[in-house]
Amino acid sequence: MAWSSIFPYAYYMVQSFEVPEHDIAFYSGALVAVFTLGEFLTGLAWAHASDRIGRKPTLMIGTIAGLVSALALGLSRSVAVAIASRAFGGLFNPNVGLVQTCAGELATKEQQGKARRSPSGASVTTGVSLG
Repeated sequence: MAWSSIFPYAYYMVQSFEVPEHDIAFYSGALVAVFTLGEFLTGLAWAHASDRIGRKPTLMIGTIAGLVSALALGLSRSVAVAIASRAFGGLFNPNVGLVQTCAGELATKEQQGKARRSPSGASVTTGVSLG
């Protein structure tokens, strides 16, 4: 959700920063991409952190960081601040692997196959497109 919620308005947000017309698409793409890059760079670190300090504290850190990131993005007045806030949100988002891990740990032995199943590419793409 944090990754895809920006899709409908990224272009218009960058345009509101008075970026030259030929650079708007580039900065809109960067605004979306830095979040995913941040998740990629810190995914394993968050997995290790959740093993050390626990699942709930790790999820709470991610939730608070997501709130701060969203507020910073919403209040940003420049492309640099907007991109930095999205990067912060991605770097401090432990949800990539942690939510599936929690679901697998909470499921009974019979339910674990369903709990650990990742959504297929088609369902994710359809959800993002319709959302």
